[in-house]
Amino acid sequence: MMPRKVFLAVGLTLTVLLVMSSAMAAPVPTTPDGLRAYSIIPPGQSGFINLGQIASGITPPHADDQREMYASLVDDNDVTEAELSTYLHSAQFGPGATIEDEYRPNNKSTVYRDDFGIPHVYGDTDEDAAFALGYVAAEDRLWQMDVLRHAARGDLASFLGPDYLAYDRGVRTEGYTLAEVQSMFDVLDNDFGADGTLLQDMLTAYSEGVNDRMAEVRADASLKPVEYDSRQLPIEDWAPTDTIYMVVLQLRRFGETAGSELTHAALLEQLQKNLGKKAGKGAFRDFTWRNDPNSYSTIPASEGKFTSPDPRPIDNSAVAIPDGAGALVASRSQTSAATRLLPESPSSNFIGVAPSKSATGNTLNWGGPQVGYNVPQFFMEIDVHSPSFDFRGPAVPGASLLIPLGRGIEHAWSLTTASSDAVDVRAEELCEPGGGNATEDSNGYMFDGACVAMTARTETIPVKGGSDDMLSVYRTSHGPVFDRGTVGGAPVAFTRERAFWLHETDSVISFMRAAKNTVASIADFSAAMSTSTMAFNAIYVDSTDLGYFHVGKYPIRAEGVDPMLPSWGTGEWEWQGFIPFAELPHMTNPAQGWLVNWNNQPARGWANGDQSMWGPTQRVKLLATQMKNLLRNGGKASLSDVVDVARTVATSDGNAVILGPRMLKLAGSPSGTARDALAATAEWIDAGAHRTDEDRNDRQDFGIATALWDTWYKKLVEAVFDDELKGAYDLTVPAADDAPTNNGSAYYSSLSNHLWNLFGPTHKNLAMDYCDDQRTGATETCAGAVRRSLHAAVGALSRRFGSNLAKWHWPTDYIEFEPLGALEVDPIPWENRGTYNQAIEVLGL
Repeated sequence: MMPRKVFLAVGLTLTVLLVMSSAMAAPVPTTPDGLRAYSIIPPGQSGFINLGQIASGITPPHADDQREMYASLVDDNDVTEAELSTYLHSAQFGPGATIEDEYRPNNKSTVYRDDFGIPHVYGDTDEDAAFALGYVAAEDRLWQMDVLRHAARGDLASFLGPDYLAYDRGVRTEGYTLAEVQSMFDVLDNDFGADGTLLQDMLTAYSEGVNDRMAEVRADASLKPVEYDSRQLPIEDWAPTDTIYMVVLQLRRFGETAGSELTHAALLEQLQKNLGKKAGKGAFRDFTWRNDPNSYSTIPASEGKFTSPDPRPIDNSAVAIPDGAGALVASRSQTSAATRLLPESPSSNFIGVAPSKSATGNTLNWGGPQVGYNVPQFFMEIDVHSPSFDFRGPAVPGASLLIPLGRGIEHAWSLTTASSDAVDVRAEELCEPGGGNATEDSNGYMFDGACVAMTARTETIPVKGGSDDMLSVYRTSHGPVFDRGTVGGAPVAFTRERAFWLHETDSVISFMRAAKNTVASIADFSAAMSTSTMAFNAIYVDSTDLGYFHVGKYPIRAEGVDPMLPSWGTGEWEWQGFIPFAELPHMTNPAQGWLVNWNNQPARGWANGDQSMWGPTQRVKLLATQMKNLLRNGGKASLSDVVDVARTVATSDGNAVILGPRMLKLAGSPSGTARDALAATAEWIDAGAHRTDEDRNDRQDFGIATALWDTWYKKLVEAVFDDELKGAYDLTVPAADDAPTNNGSAYYSSLSNHLWNLFGPTHKNLAMDYCDDQRTGATETCAGAVRRSLHAAVGALSRRFGSNLAKWHWPTDYIEFEPLGALEVDPIPWENRGTYNQAIEVLGL
């Protein structure tokens, strides 16, 4: 794929004027700064383009000035301390030496724009700073904010048209009403005291700042994003509830990691259909394991065991398998165009190094939250200073008065999505409250022996260019009804019970407290995160401590409930409370002197959720291996060393690095073309299985190896699992296809966990030998499957390229930046990294 040509660069005249303005700027207030800090968010800070810029072919300032910096990191084979500023920009407090602009929004604060267009906000009060944050967010990302608030409220169809109606219906069904969102705002002061009151005041001021900028945009056409003109859309005022809606959207997207029980039910149905009831159930357990002992955990086993409550043994009377589960799931698999507007599934990572393993004796942190690659990016960057706050980090436009991670004066923190289970699908036994036979349309449900009426409301969804859509929304005591069907022929409604229902904003309080200047220790940070209701892994660093916390609100399930399958909502199987924060996995200053996380298992004994299976080929092992290599024999890490670890693993094919050696061992000693191709692949795997294109010729640098590996791996998966799954790959977690998307995360999971266990001693723990093809009368072995698929791959590639390996090649993997409006930028070669990166060394004051 050749990069597409986009708009022209900004002219020299503008640059000169901006530099001249910096010479006339007033002195920037000084802020204590105890960190050495770097960060980056590609493609750039700004998402604004107007009609005149479109017509002139001009790339707006700072819309695309971080993409190449970000992309080029992986081309450097050894990053030095001096080169950190080549691939990352400064994340110190303040705008630095070059101030491109200085202004006072509504005279309530001062904003300085640096040479990357990043706003540095200084407010006399916290509310003044919040006002300015709303103003600058609307300057940089007004169109994006507007689209996201409509997505969060479930009224995109009224804004962008009927293609988004299916999405709106889903949001209205499982989201909150405006009255509920207003209530979430109203109770903050009652629930959280002074911090809740402060948050209310700042949300109000933030909305005022957005509206102040909106008023300017309405009055001056040159300030209006072109997307409004092209669609003839109004610019409506912002309200605090819009930000709350966006908080819910953001936190559910990154902190809700379960609720896939119906998909699992469909998988069970398909496996039992293919293999028989008993064998199918055994295979189902192999594909939905709870706790693989070969998983890598962030907290080493030597640091302690945190065992999540396990409701086993399973009581079959608690399980509610829908009739025709596959058809039910297939009917819900239709996605709308709105999915392009939101980040892909979470794939963040972080690295921490304690003073004991640091070359300078200072704590080190690499944070890499992955929220997909869009233009403009999902995050913008902010730097804020007010009486209660001195913080800098990434923020979601529209909710950017609160950053979920970043840095303070002497501390920094980062997050990854945790994959623990805080959501259950319930099957509600339907009944008629007034008596009579129940049907799938009945709106009563049995609970504790009584027929209870569901709550009901009718939603009107306006559709731009079409007729209004009417939606009936029903809820039970467990949550919103999202589907209906039968179980054993009896009518049921399916609901999702969420541990954080109506309490997403509790996590916002955690973020706010983590960013406050009152955080002076790891104990303070722990207290701040204790109110988080959403599923996250948090890393904390200060001048003395490195800490890790697995946070969220997780239920204790009734004995007998199967966490992987739907359970009855009739009252016998209710949650038995929630796991106390003190009992969630956590650790301070690990004995090994470092820690890593990449959405992996937090601690030994902690079970998977139902949406992400921790296993032996999880990508976190790439980070752990690099850290062990870096620190072996008494080695110490510098900040650039930690960046190098992230750089190295960013282009590694995790499947090949971790599973590859077992496949190579089983492959034997082929001859001819297969021998030579296998030798090239073995060398590639031994060197880290890097998928790179340094000369940007649209071909992999290691074409022979990547061509063979990709083809071989696909054919091996088919040879091993086709007979059991028979087309049900999309029902497995994770699914078989693990190729790059605009998320960046790829080549670490798919079915490699299953293959790794199958090809080693742990195959004895599996329900069946998947290498033995159920469709033949012969007995096949794993070695045979590996060799047959190898020769099939070599044959396919020889037919495509010929037997001369010098002619074999393979296309470069690319990351496309998904446009969220009129801006477009070139793709970059694939790398598996956070969308935002921060590199921190805590120097202390």
